[in-house]
Amino acid sequence: MKKEKMLLKKIVIVILVNFFLVFNVIAEERNNLTEDYVAKINMLGKMGHGENSNAKVFYEKALTTVVGWPDTINLSDIKNWPGNLSIEKQNLLKEWVHFNRCALDELTLGAKMPYLWVEYRTNLMITTPPALDINQLRYLVYLVCSRAKLSAKENSFEDAFSDLFTCYRFGEHLEGPKTIVEQSIGFSIKSNAVQTTLQILKNKKIPIEVLTDYQQTLYTFVCEQKPIDFTFDKYSIYDLIQKMYTDDGQGGTHISEDFRNTVTNLPEDITKVINDILTEEGGSRCAELCPKKTLEATDKLFQYLEKIVRKTPKQLREQKEHPNEVISAIVNKNPILVSVAPAYMRISELNCRNQAETEALVVILAALRYGIEQKAYPDSLETLVSSGYLKRLPLDPYSDSFFTYKISNNNFILYSFGADFDDDGGTYSNWGEGEEGGDQVFWPFEEK
Repeated sequence: MKKEKMLLKKIVIVILVNFFLVFNVIAEERNNLTEDYVAKINMLGKMGHGENSNAKVFYEKALTTVVGWPDTINLSDIKNWPGNLSIEKQNLLKEWVHFNRCALDELTLGAKMPYLWVEYRTNLMITTPPALDINQLRYLVYLVCSRAKLSAKENSFEDAFSDLFTCYRFGEHLEGPKTIVEQSIGFSIKSNAVQTTLQILKNKKIPIEVLTDYQQTLYTFVCEQKPIDFTFDKYSIYDLIQKMYTDDGQGGTHISEDFRNTVTNLPEDITKVINDILTEEGGSRCAELCPKKTLEATDKLFQYLEKIVRKTPKQLREQKEHPNEVISAIVNKNPILVSVAPAYMRISELNCRNQAETEALVVILAALRYGIEQKAYPDSLETLVSSGYLKRLPLDPYSDSFFTYKISNNNFILYSFGADFDDDGGTYSNWGEGEEGGDQVFWPFEEK
């Protein structure tokens, strides 16, 4: 999780560079602006829905009213199972949750709305909707997950799983035709909901009717899973190109003074990245870069990305050419594209993992139901399908076969091969990354 958080931070910086440039540059007529990409983005985001079905106002209230946890408890306490904490810590956690009940009410109302749409305007910085403060969002996600665990500890299972639904739905609202930053945050929120569910399942015996209802809800989410949408980012690069270059009426193309002046007024992190592009080797390439060639490379890049996001890591590994090699050839050291392309590839894999852990949770819920009713866990995953507990078996994206399932010590093991693409016998790891490899073990759940 630490690696993914660091990756997300880098992606936020890189993508926000484009958004600062695209929406903060005030271009003069000589920049020959021909397309209103902000209007196109807004049209895609709204998708014909009315404001009465928009979650925006509820999420805004939740994020502006939520208060972080007190100094008397820490993140380790919040991530822990409440029953493992001292009575004093449990009471402090309950007080924090109760104090934020209004924020939680707004979050719950927002999650019930069919969609989230925020209108973007020219000359305003594009950030995650609704102008999210990442720390506030973090508090809100941990808050709803904490309430779910506290409710489950007190055997209020319907309340607990209702909060888990709210959390997962919140993450889903950040998917679709939105920025890569927003979609990445959505993956992280959904992952928190899944991990909290597994923690509850490990520590409590859940009634079968609750397991059944939540499995059906999650299966609906799985069926509605959306591929990564690159439209927003593609349009932002188009807009960047048309605002970055000018011919000053001379017939050539170079970086406009308006664009250069904008850079000096931006936050330090953003300014540093932009200056790396505009100075030295990157600057010379940028100044001489043909906008037409950049547009062509942009089209090729996103056409390729839209193609590979529908493939599993296993399928990509078996291609003759590695995706990074293909993308490198397309980008060809283009200073505008070279900084964002690697982030797009990584996000594709994170989306794949996010879907895999949700589908694994559906399997776990089915196996637990089977165990309660049949007094023993199934011998194989196929038994869950043939006996009606599962509609289909999901594939492990790292093997393109079913998840690995084994009976062990009156329990069962469910895991993915992970990024080393081999079976390590159910060895716990972070998706098989690192020199030692390993598997991504979904069950039994391991407290971290």
